[in-house]
Amino acid sequence: RANGRDTGSLDGTLAATPYPLLSVTDQRRMRCHKAGTTYCYDLLELFATAVKSQWEELVSAGHCKPADVPAKVADATELVLDKAGSLEPLASPREPGLNRVGMVAWRVTLWTPEYPQGRDMVLIANDLSVQNGTFGPREDDVFRQASALARAERIPRVYVGANSGARFGLSDSVK
Repeated sequence: RANGRDTGSLDGTLAATPYPLLSVTDQRRMRCHKAGTTYCYDLLELFATAVKSQWEELVSAGHCKPADVPAKVADATELVLDKAGSLEPLASPREPGLNRVGMVAWRVTLWTPEYPQGRDMVLIANDLSVQNGTFGPREDDVFRQASALARAERIPRVYVGANSGARFGLSDSVK
């Protein structure tokens, strides 16, 4: 605190100092925001926030104790195409924005009041920051294989769509 006011991150910085550049993630997030949609990698945090809110409502209404609330309410593993074109879980998490395919999928576990032991689902979303979210063969592969995984394991599939259609000229099957 300085002069009775909270200090900001730029306090004490010369006025001529350039602003820091946006990270790749922030650049992609801004591109999606300008298009009026949510960046696909932010969806995971939105789901976690919604589940936390459900637990908080139960606690505040006296339906459960704070100790009943799981420490972790959401977990996700990104599913990506390997070199052979098969959808596989990433061995370790990667930073958002490193994908090169405009369709992203995760296997998600949510620990909700209805399923305190955890409930799995497959979450699929368009990444509008990759080629404006257009569908091409690789995006179709991710969508198709992630959907097949959900059907095979009999778990819910949630698709959050924000795209600008098919990418013509890449495949005769799309024409």
